[in-house]
Amino acid sequence: MNTEEAILSPDKSTNVRSIEPARMAPKPIQQSFRALEQLAPGLALRWLNKLFAQPSRHSPPAEEKLLLAQAERRRFFTHGLPVADWNGKAIAAYRWRPEKPSFARVLLMHGWEGRAGQFHAFVPTLLQQGFEVIALDAPGHGASHGRWSSLFQFARAIDVVARGYGGIDAAITHSFGGPSLIMAMNEGLSVQKSVLIAPPVRVSDYTALLCQALGVSETLRQRLHQHWQQKLGVELASLDAGFYARNLRSKALVIHDQHDKEVPVQAGFAIAENWPDAKFVATTQLGHRRIIREPAIIEQAIQFIGQ
Repeated sequence: MNTEEAILSPDKSTNVRSIEPARMAPKPIQQSFRALEQLAPGLALRWLNKLFAQPSRHSPPAEEKLLLAQAERRRFFTHGLPVADWNGKAIAAYRWRPEKPSFARVLLMHGWEGRAGQFHAFVPTLLQQGFEVIALDAPGHGASHGRWSSLFQFARAIDVVARGYGGIDAAITHSFGGPSLIMAMNEGLSVQKSVLIAPPVRVSDYTALLCQALGVSETLRQRLHQHWQQKLGVELASLDAGFYARNLRSKALVIHDQHDKEVPVQAGFAIAENWPDAKFVATTQLGHRRIIREPAIIEQAIQFIGQ
């Protein structure tokens, strides 16, 4: 792994900052969870599970609507997932073609509670550089069907859409899209170059932060893990993108901001450290969401996949 510091703000620090604590939920919610744990633990587990695996959908702003209106749209369907109810759900996919014949196809993958249109700052530049661009809404997100989502569903959706368009040469992901791409590649998807922006590394890290924010006990968190182990046949603690990245032989660029309060920078570093041919770039003052709209990041990502 190669490491470098990209200074994109007046903050000139070159030290990777320590992990930020979870942002706490409002006290009434914390108090409700604690009371429910005592009085109705089964109901508390169902509530926690809903918060963990049922994403909220958000209305896209005008610039995203405009971008999607310019896309060719297709629908694909999920299959081969470990939970029967997850199969057969429609995946919304989008394609933009450059004016001249493209020399490479790049897939864009959003994060948890995100949507394809969030890459609105990337698409015009990719097209200008001659890339064909495809994107999708993960199951339970955007215009895709389903209420529940997971790492498995994200990964399978990436695979289904990429193969449906005849394969991809490169991928650019944000947040949860990063480990999802790694899982899809471990299952056989070919990607020559990958850019992972602000990726989380372990599902168990997310459950820890979620439970910390809600003020729920470690006992309830472990019950959530047991629920998913029974459902999927794997332990949540084993879903580690850093571990899976060790198997990959393609090139990667991991970009993560030191001031990311949603996914700590250590997560991106761990993935890059384990990916044999990965480069890590730490930025400052871009946070978790602004980073995918930052012109310098867009330029660096596209330059990497175009080399």
